[in-house]
Amino acid sequence: MQISLDAASLVCEESVDMTREQDARRSFRLSVIAIIVSGAIGVGNLLYQMYRDRSNRTSAEVRFGKIETSLRLLTGTVAPQLQKAVDDSLKGALSGDQGKAKSELEFARTAIKQLREANVSQPSAAFEATSQHVENLVKAKADIPETWATAAEFISYRSALTHEDLSQLKKSLPRCVDMQPHPATTAEAISPGEQTVKINPAYYENCQVELDSPGQDAMISLFAQKNPALTFRHCLVIYKGGIVRLQLGMWPLMFENCLWEFSVSGTPPASGQKVTETLLAGNLDSFKFPPL
Repeated sequence: MQISLDAASLVCEESVDMTREQDARRSFRLSVIAIIVSGAIGVGNLLYQMYRDRSNRTSAEVRFGKIETSLRLLTGTVAPQLQKAVDDSLKGALSGDQGKAKSELEFARTAIKQLREANVSQPSAAFEATSQHVENLVKAKADIPETWATAAEFISYRSALTHEDLSQLKKSLPRCVDMQPHPATTAEAISPGEQTVKINPAYYENCQVELDSPGQDAMISLFAQKNPALTFRHCLVIYKGGIVRLQLGMWPLMFENCLWEFSVSGTPPASGQKVTETLLAGNLDSFKFPPL
């Protein structure tokens, strides 16, 4: 009888152990399943969020793209009227008192900026007329900061229209001063008896330079003094209304086929005023510093 009880007790213990092991396995499987399900839900939420963000971004880009296109078309349609309003404001600023001049110039600057951002071209005669108005204002209203801000905006607008390729690349252009210029070379004489030898100047190409940066001015001055001539070709030239501290040798700096980007908020110093006046009156693609 004792043996039977012991056997029954052993069977019960084994059954309990099996139940515990099964429960442990079941708990483990449930834990694994819970982890998988949680992970799947997390991944699903992430994918849905990515899809929703992409859809919203795409939708927003499409909407904003359509709005921008519409604004460009609208600006292009009313460009002649807007250009006439600019000229009228410039003439009004020239003949009015200081208060009127400031408000007229602020309107003209804003309108020119709209034309530039919409990339609206104008006939050369219209540009010449506006340029003449701005030149007259620079001479007559040089003490008003808005005069220089309007002149800077007009220079940027006129230059951007002829250098759309540089406008697209300007964010990726390296700084000129971070590189050595291409060295100067001498050209062969035209005839055996010719006494003079032509010098092809050292040059920078496809880079950007800031005219009123003290550090860049110092580096450019150093390069200019080491080379018989120095030219910037197809470069982005930035001016922000500060002092131009270029110290050159006997040869001027030349700027050829460059994009000029001016942003002036106040009255610039004499060096900046001279650059602005020369660019207004001359050819943007053939400029030399110091301006004579």
